[in-house]
Formats: sequence, C-alpha cells, structure tokens
Amino acid sequence: MNFKSLTAITVLAAVFSASAVQIKLPPNPSVHEKNAAELLKKYADEIDKNSKTVVNIAVDNKMEKGAWSVSTDGRSVSLKGSNDGIYLAVGHYLQDICDMMFYSPYERECLKKELPVKFKNISGKNTFVLNEIHSVYGKDNGDFALLRGLNNDGTSVITKRPGIGRIFGRPYFVHTFASYIPTTKYFKQHPEWFAELNGKRVNNGASGVSGSQLCLSNKEVRKEVLKVLRSYIARDIADAKKANVPAPWMYDISQNDNQSYCTCKECNALAGKYGKSQAGLLLDFINEIAREIRKEYPGVMISTLIYQYTEKIPTGIKPENNVVLTLCDTLSNVLQTHDGGKNKYFHDLLSGWAKLSSNIRIWDYNITYTSPREMPYNSEWTYQSDMRFFRKNGVKQVFTEFEEPVLADARDYKIYLKTAMQENPDADVKALSQKFVRNFYGKAGDIFLQYRELLKETQDAKGTFLGMYPPTAASTHLDLNVLTAAHKIFDRGNELLKDDPVRLKRWQYARLGIDRAALIMARPLMAEYLKKNGSLKGYPFADRKAIAERILKTAAEQAKIRLNAKDADKFLKNLKKETDKYTAVITERSLFTPEQFKNVPAVNLFDLSFENSSRWRNFVELVDDPDSDIGKVARISFPHKSPKIKIKDYQFPILIGIYSPSTKRPLWGHNFQKFRVKKPGYNWYKLGETKLSGDCYMFIFKSWHITLGTSSPYDMNEPDRKFEVWARIKFTGPSFPHGKAGEKDSISFERLMLVKK
Repeated sequence: MNFKSLTAITVLAAVFSASAVQIKLPPNPSVHEKNAAELLKKYADEIDKNSKTVVNIAVDNKMEKGAWSVSTDGRSVSLKGSNDGIYLAVGHYLQDICDMMFYSPYERECLKKELPVKFKNISGKNTFVLNEIHSVYGKDNGDFALLRGLNNDGTSVITKRPGIGRIFGRPYFVHTFASYIPTTKYFKQHPEWFAELNGKRVNNGASGVSGSQLCLSNKEVRKEVLKVLRSYIARDIADAKKANVPAPWMYDISQNDNQSYCTCKECNALAGKYGKSQAGLLLDFINEIAREIRKEYPGVMISTLIYQYTEKIPTGIKPENNVVLTLCDTLSNVLQTHDGGKNKYFHDLLSGWAKLSSNIRIWDYNITYTSPREMPYNSEWTYQSDMRFFRKNGVKQVFTEFEEPVLADARDYKIYLKTAMQENPDADVKALSQKFVRNFYGKAGDIFLQYRELLKETQDAKGTFLGMYPPTAASTHLDLNVLTAAHKIFDRGNELLKDDPVRLKRWQYARLGIDRAALIMARPLMAEYLKKNGSLKGYPFADRKAIAERILKTAAEQAKIRLNAKDADKFLKNLKKETDKYTAVITERSLFTPEQFKNVPAVNLFDLSFENSSRWRNFVELVDDPDSDIGKVARISFPHKSPKIKIKDYQFPILIGIYSPSTKRPLWGHNFQKFRVKKPGYNWYKLGETKLSGDCYMFIFKSWHITLGTSSPYDMNEPDRKFEVWARIKFTGPSFPHGKAGEKDSISFERLMLVKK
C-alpha cells in the first residue's frame, strides 16, 4: 500500500475499497499506526467482510513500552498502544474480542464471524522489553509474531513493514569475539591478542563461533574491538537511514562457543582481582568499551554472555548501565521450573546477577541438542512459573531457542503457550491451553491434553532429567507402558477425526514425536518387552517400517509448509537416513546387556553399533554375521577387492583413536596390540579412557577407512567427563591370532561401548 495517499484524517474504508470495516487513524499517522491498520484490515476482512464496525487506531506516546488497550464506547472500537504495544492492541482485539485463533504462522481460524463493538474493555502491557522465540517466523511477514507479542529474532528483522528495523546490529547477536578479531586476519601479526593455554597462544584456525577466545586483558585488543564496533554502528546507521527504519540499538560482544579462555598472567590477575571470576575479567573488558560507546551513542546497549566459564558472580565490579547481560541456562532440567527447588543452580545464578544488573536478558532453551533431537517431553507446564520468576528478578528481555521447525515436540501448542506467558505470566494458562487444543484438534483436543499429562506424570514419577545434551537413554519417561498408552491415544484420535481432514492432519503431526520415539528407542523398548514377556511376540511396535513411512509422510507434509524447498529437501534426506538407521534388524540376542556391563546404569552406558559407521568407499563392508549379537558388522577381508588394500597395512598394532574436527586434533589414541587377542571369535576389549567433544568420532586404522560417531554421550556442561572405551572385535584367518587355516583373513567390528566414568 502507498500510505502517502492517505488523507490527514484517514478513513481506511475509503482506501481499502474491498473492505467494509472502517479503520480511522489520527492526522499524519505514524508508520506504526499505518502498519496496525493494515494488519487489522487484513484479518477483519477474513472475519466479516460485510461489517460496518468503526475501529480507531492510535499510538499513545504517553503509554509505557509494550502497553496496549482495547476499549469501546458502544458505537466504535478504540485500539491504543505504544509503538510496539499498538500491534498487541490489534492482536488482542482480534483474538480476545473477535475470537480469532492464530495457531501458528501457518494456520489460523475465525471462530465467529463478527467484529464486536460491545464488549468489556481490556488492557495490558508486555512483561518484557524484548521478547524473542527463535524461530517462529513463517510465511506471514511476521504477522503471528507481532500479534503474539514478539519483536525480534536475533539479528533477523521480524517483518519488512515500514518503520521496523533490526534490534541487534552487526556482526551478529551471539558468540562474536571471532567476528571482531578473527584469527585469520590477526593471529599472524598479533598472536598475543588471543587466548594463552598452557603457555602457548592458541590459533585453532576458526573465525566463527568456535574460534579462539581473546586475551581480554590486552589493551590493544580493547582498542581494536572498539574500532571495529564503531565501524559497525556507523554502517548500520547509514543502512537504516537509506531504508527509512530505526537503526539497531543493541550490539553483541561475547565469547566464542568454547571454554578455552585465556590463562595468561595478566588475565589471571584481573580475574583474581574480581573474586577469581572470569565474569569479572569479562566485565572489565566490556565496561571499558561500553563507556566509550556511550559518549558517542548514548542509546546503544552492549550485550555480552554470562555463559559457562563466565557464570561465576564477580566481586568488586558491576556492569555499566548500557551493558546487557545474557544469562544462558545451560544446566537446568527442562522438565522442571526454575523456582521449584530442582533447578537451584540457575535460580541462584539469576538471583545473584539480578543484584548487580537491571539489564538482564535470559537465553532460555526449548530444545535438546543431542541427535536424534527432540524426543517428546512435557515442558509447557513450566512456562508460567519461569516467566514469573524472571519478572520477579527484574529480567528485561527473554530469548527462547525453539528450533527444529518440523521435529520439535508439540511445537505449535508450546509456542502458543510460550508467547502468551512471555507477554503476560499471569494469564490463565489452563484456559488458554484448553481453548487451543479444543479448536485446533477438535474432538481430539481433550485426549491430546491426556497425552501431555501422561508425559508429565511419568517424568515426575521417574525423576527424568533432560538437559541440553541428553542421550536417548535419559528419556526415562518414554518407557514401554507410556509409549503404548500414547499410541492408543493417537489411534483413538484418528478415529475421532476421521471425518475432519484438516484436524486429522494436525493430529497426525502431533503424533510425529511419539512415532519417532517408538522408532528411535526400539532397542530399549524391545529389551523391556522381552524381559517382561520372554519373547518379542506381540511387541506393539514390531512394524517399524510402517512407523517410519508414517513419519516420513507426515514430515514431508509439514516440511512443505514450514521450510523452503532447499531446506525441506535437505531435512527430508537426513530424516530418511535416521529412519533407515532405526529400522535395521534387531535380533533378540542383541537386546541383552553384555555381562560385563550389567551393573552399569542405563544412563551411563552408550551402546554404539558399527553397522552405523562410515566406511570410506566401502573398503570396509557391512555384512551379515550369524556369530554377531547384532547380526550386522563392519568387516574388512583379505585378499581385498581393491588392489590398493594390502593386509600388511592392517596388521598389529591397529591404530584406534577419537578425533575432534573443530580442534583438528585427536582426543585420544590407542595402539591395539596382537597380544590382547586371547581367544577366537568376538571378544570385548577395554581400549582405554577418553574425553569426548560435541563433534568427535572414532577412527580405525592408519587409513581411517572406518569411522563411527561418538559425540552422542558428550555433555557440554561436563567437558572433562571421561568415558571408558570398549570394542567388540573378531579376527579370523591364519594371518591373525587364533585364526584357522582355510578361513578368510578378516577383522570384524561389531559394537562400541562408551561407559561414563
């Protein structure tokens, strides 16, 4: 729309000729008033195109940030708000008064076809100055986000509407040390600018979020960061002016995503000065930059991370008033509230930092990172309590990481509740929940809530703990009884919705998580069933291929809606690999825990099969082996089909190691010696102990012709945790110990067991 064509006293009914609703704006309306009018017109037309309702829209600069009101005099409707509150006024009129449901950026529904003029006046205020959920922005130009009280997504612009710009400026909104001072540009000339570890300045070759940390005590580093920041601000102001939008008002300077902080003499001394706190050293660095920036740009805020090694509350220093502290909740159990005694660490962390700063931003996690991601779990019950706790401690901004647009558990339902609680923690969450599910799932709405309560009850009963990096075994609530009951609920829902294709498709999407759980957890579920029943006859999820087909069908439907074509193609290819992996044959004998591991708690035992290994050019083949407990093994045989593969290169000692691509170095290595082989057939061999990383994998042989991912047990909150490394291997043929004449020379790798120490 060309807003320049509007008259001084604007009646948009005259401009929107297809619309009957009359939307009146003040003389010389602001861009936010015009945007609000456009939003209202769009959805009012969907509700009742024949309505004669008059709606007055006005920004009131006297109202607090995020404040809004919806009122009536019995003849017309009045929507008021601050610059950002005016969008909430539109949202609350449409949702609370007109009964329009915005389920997600992809689906909405008009529950009644009228634009009421007579109603009870309502008003409110967004609890937090900045609300973000990363990421909910679909194909609706940010409408859902605006109408649900969100106003940012990191460095992304929430909408391309006039007058709305980026909140975070260059270079990014998190892990930016390497963007200011990349090793690729500076290390050769200034190695002293980077972290010193064990007496040596570190250059890991990365210039992204995992790059080398900076030497924060170095005065030249501070000068250079300040210089680069000034250039970013100047460029952002120029770009904003050209685009006729507000310039960004927040700039991030924060540690890279690793814990290799500088331990040089000067950095240690500054950290020691502030109570042996790396956060004190960080604030000394950030405060100096913030003071200088405030002289030139008094409206600019500098954000930094309170994350992992910078969490310890310092003494003798406070952040400047233009510094925003982003507290990252990396250690909590996502199944428990922050104010209920079970997430005491973060409770105390926030309470302590709140005494030092009134500019706190929370980085909240609604995602589990370990692959396979996002098993079903009930975390929505924590939202109201958590937001009240944040408000109580004066939190100004809330950022929720909510990725996996297709696979995330109950995503639309959770985001609907999360946006409501972030806007107003005192809203009636039970009523909101019931309204959503009874309209979204129709006749199956109440049994959806039964399913969610089933998860919650079992989580509580079993004391399930899900952190950021939970192994599959940590999902103790997803046992055989729960998954069987959950699948019965979804079968019942299919029957209830068989004549309602729109809601049936939503229902099938809600089932996606529980289907993936049945597939991914097949081995422990089958083991549990076998132990109870003596055989696998009657096992409820026996047809895993049918479950996989259902997963892929539903995921393809949702990917088409939620992802662009390129991302959808990549996502579906990866999901197909996952389903192929978890539909492999599982024999009964492979379900029994090996004798030497029977006393190890399940959450500390990580059973990895070499059938899931990567094999360079298939030089190591995946073959059936009746001697194996699993059935399939990775085997290299001689003479080999490739003339390049010579048995002499695969003789003892056999090199086995674990490698981290991000650090470009092995984490552990072992030379497997001939004398270790005491008897023929498959045997378990304890190879040693090692730390892991979030990207590590095992390599075997000097050629690395076989590799196996070993990162799944890694927990970033316990980076120094060690694991015993066990492998089950078989040697055959006369070239190997105990091999028989006439046998083919071969080495077979069946299973890898990692045991948390």
